[in-house]
Amino acid sequence: MRVTVLSVLAATMLVGSPLIAQGEESGYTFEIHNKTTSKITQLMVSEDGKTWGQFDLGGGVDAGQSAKMAWDKSTDGQNCEQQVKAVYADKSESEADTFDFCEDGLTLEFS
Repeated sequence: MRVTVLSVLAATMLVGSPLIAQGEESGYTFEIHNKTTSKITQLMVSEDGKTWGQFDLGGGVDAGQSAKMAWDKSTDGQNCEQQVKAVYADKSESEADTFDFCEDGLTLEFS
């Protein structure tokens, strides 16, 4: 399973830390489309590809569904480029891909 960018529209914003905490939203958002047959239970992010933090997905993203995500305010001012991978209900993981979260309208598609 591979992560690909479905749609990216240019605009400027600052986001990103591998450790995403629950809390007040920063206003920086992106969308996830789960085109797999398995529920996404975790979204992992990393600036360096070595240290991974978990993005809070609440109850996860069911197969065939989409969800809008927001970065926590504590991540403002961090690097825009982050590596992202999904963890599925069966504990398998997608490959990690790097995304520029300074892009407005970013949609991550897991297929």
